[in-house]
Amino acid sequence: MRFSGVSLKLGGGISIIVAATIAAGITTLITLNTLQNGFEGIARDRLPALVAAGHLSGSAQALKGKGVELIAARTPTDRERVKNSISDLLRALEEDIAELHSLEQQDLFNRAVAETSGSGAFTTRTIQPVLDRLKDNFDRLNEASATIHDANTTFQHHKTRIRQLAMELQDLRAAIGDFGAPAGGNSPESNWSHLQLRVISILANLDDLNSLPRLRRLSTNLDRLSEQLAAAFDRLEPPQQQARLPAQQKVIAMIQAQDTPLKALEQLLLLRNQQAGILVANRELSNQLASLASGLLTWQENEIIREGNSFAALISSRSNIVLISAAASLLVAMMILAYLRRSILRRLSLLKKRMLDFMQATSDSPDKLLKKGDEITEIGHVLDHLYQQIQLREDNLRAARDQAETMAKRADMANLAKSSFLANMSHELRTPLNAIIGFSEVIKSGIRPGMEQEYANDIYQSGSHLLSLINGILELSKIEAGRHELVPEQINCETLAMEVERFFSLPLQDKNLKLVIDFDNDPVILADEMAVKQILANLISNAVKFSNSGCEIRVSGSRDQTDYLIKVRDEGIGIAEEELLSVLEPFHQEERGYTRDSSGTGLGLSIVKGLTELHGGQLTLSSQKGSGTTVTVRLPLRDSFPGPGND
Repeated sequence: MRFSGVSLKLGGGISIIVAATIAAGITTLITLNTLQNGFEGIARDRLPALVAAGHLSGSAQALKGKGVELIAARTPTDRERVKNSISDLLRALEEDIAELHSLEQQDLFNRAVAETSGSGAFTTRTIQPVLDRLKDNFDRLNEASATIHDANTTFQHHKTRIRQLAMELQDLRAAIGDFGAPAGGNSPESNWSHLQLRVISILANLDDLNSLPRLRRLSTNLDRLSEQLAAAFDRLEPPQQQARLPAQQKVIAMIQAQDTPLKALEQLLLLRNQQAGILVANRELSNQLASLASGLLTWQENEIIREGNSFAALISSRSNIVLISAAASLLVAMMILAYLRRSILRRLSLLKKRMLDFMQATSDSPDKLLKKGDEITEIGHVLDHLYQQIQLREDNLRAARDQAETMAKRADMANLAKSSFLANMSHELRTPLNAIIGFSEVIKSGIRPGMEQEYANDIYQSGSHLLSLINGILELSKIEAGRHELVPEQINCETLAMEVERFFSLPLQDKNLKLVIDFDNDPVILADEMAVKQILANLISNAVKFSNSGCEIRVSGSRDQTDYLIKVRDEGIGIAEEELLSVLEPFHQEERGYTRDSSGTGLGLSIVKGLTELHGGQLTLSSQKGSGTTVTVRLPLRDSFPGPGND
């Protein structure tokens, strides 16, 4: 038989489907390989740079306050401790920069930086000079702190001398009775004593000075007082001068000597001003280093996000290719099915009818089958030839009765074998669709007017039952496979129960059932609306099926400390105690009446159990045979929902 017509078309269609499937598979494999290489590249190239940048940023942030700590150190031990901490941070920064520099040399991220910023703003070429200046600044700050400590020690020594001199003057005053001056007088003794006290008082309060201008004004004032003190001393009598000479020399030395408290304080203030300038530079350099390190870390994070987005775009584009291939395969499959139905099955049906006609010898040559040059047409030619041969044989049988009887017996045997073969094949092919095809043929024949609606309803019910069974199986399969994703939102359980009640208004009326909805004052919970509605629908459907006429069905909702409880109570046939766990299994039907008499699929409670457990809840049954059943669904109360996958 030549390969044309049906064979060619079917072969071409199947080839397209196979090619599309192979293309989708290859695309998927390439995509997975690309993603694997990409993620391995991130782990190998990006993550080390990100970790080093994170360490660099953390060390730079920790270094920002170390300058103030170094200045605040009061003792050499404290200053050494802070200095060691600074050295550790600087060493860590050097190591991180060395690692980043190594990655730059490998061009793992510097090229992308240059493309992004145009100037390589986040490379070690900019961070290293700042770090070098900061290290030099810390050295200067440490030297300044040490010098200030020495200057402060010198100044404190002068303060001790001032206190000692004040005590000596107090002792001298007590020994000679206010230095021998009359009380309240304007004598030279009194004037000298007053000037001495003023000088000592000023020197004792040098700690209050914190600026060089004030110190210089005070120095000028002390010079003037020293001149007045010398003049007052010259006006004293020689015996009085002799008694006051040691005190006079010490006070003048405090003001005019090479090493005076004023000069020590001036040196201390100068050093503090220098230290303040170094500290300002330290803060600027620390902030600049932290900013550069933070910028580098941010860029690394953004680069990883960018590569992740490129992978997502790749997945999206490749997914489109796979979807297009799948759609093309589906389209070709549908075209093949349509072709089979239009060009093969219909013509085979005509061929079958022709064969039946041949058996009755009432048909002419099958001209309709000869319009297309394919395999079926060839079969038609064979059949036509067979028909002609039969006609020829019938003519020959008329000439010879014995031969005719023999040929007739052979023909009968052939017809019986053919009929048996066709009957068996017809039975095997028609059994799955017998009900739908039978009712459809009755409607099409129009033999019994008025029955079309009943037959159509039977077809609809059969199809609806089959669709319900398939939907139940698909829903249960999704739940068991973990592919049923919940969409959490704030829902009102009482409102959902009222919506579901409207779906069962006719069944409730038909069985004279009363549905009571009784929820507490706060029926709002966080859950998947469609899932909760399906739970309510399945439970109410079971209650309606298994309740006797005139009974009451109660749907209630209440809260406890951790869960929201939804209960559906019916007064129906109930479940035997030994069947309470079994009825939760898929396709299980209680053998003594729970679902067997109600044409149930055995999937309702299994679906309810699966949806409840997806929420992290629990399904319980309590029942007594002949007294009704109570189904309790416990849904956890929560403020947030689990992540993707709803684990």
